[in-house]
Amino acid sequence: MLVGQSLCGPCMKTGIPFTGGSGRFIDAALALAGRCKAELFTTNVVHCHPPENQPSERAWIANCADYLRREFAVVRPLLVVGLGEDARSAIRAEYPRSPVLEWWPFTPPAQPPTGDPALLLLPHPRWVMTRPARLREAWVVGLANAITWAFLRV
Repeated sequence: MLVGQSLCGPCMKTGIPFTGGSGRFIDAALALAGRCKAELFTTNVVHCHPPENQPSERAWIANCADYLRREFAVVRPLLVVGLGEDARSAIRAEYPRSPVLEWWPFTPPAQPPTGDPALLLLPHPRWVMTRPARLREAWVVGLANAITWAFLRV
């Protein structure tokens, strides 16, 4: 399960989360893992497109918290990948006892999680776009390895 911050303008047009832009890094990780977006449940902390791509306001996050909570309950993920600070905060609030996995290098838990999912809390892909190539590659490989690990467990 991928949890982003909010929907961007291009995502609103296509109806596909993480379309273009920073979504290229997610697409690259999925390709490396041999998966596609349709195989993962993707959602956001804020379930609408903020005007002019502004940062999410606390009230918006609070307003959408119950939707996210219900999505967690329905999906019952083995792994939750949080993309960005808003996602990190929302996921940690929901799963305070879950193990947080290292993303570079990706380190799977010693024991498969029981009960609450494992968490992979990554910098937002938009931030990654502005970093050196080696960090962008590490981000993609870390996410791909986590996705591969999770699919081996289902």
